[in-house]
Amino acid sequence: KHYPQEIIYYMNTRGADKVFFATAYPIIDFRRAMTEVKDLPLKDNVWPKFLRENAKKVFKI
Repeated sequence: KHYPQEIIYYMNTRGADKVFFATAYPIIDFRRAMTEVKDLPLKDNVWPKFLRENAKKVFKI
């Protein structure tokens, strides 16, 4: 999957606290989504936010 460079840049900078991972389930299942997302060129400190922390904030869990 291709992600526009502008989105990657945003995720790695001021958007690090504003985006989180989601799938288009059932159209795209979790395994496929993870396979496609694992190669994103995100900074190490962004991954936990993208995969977990930002969603926890939004859903208050």
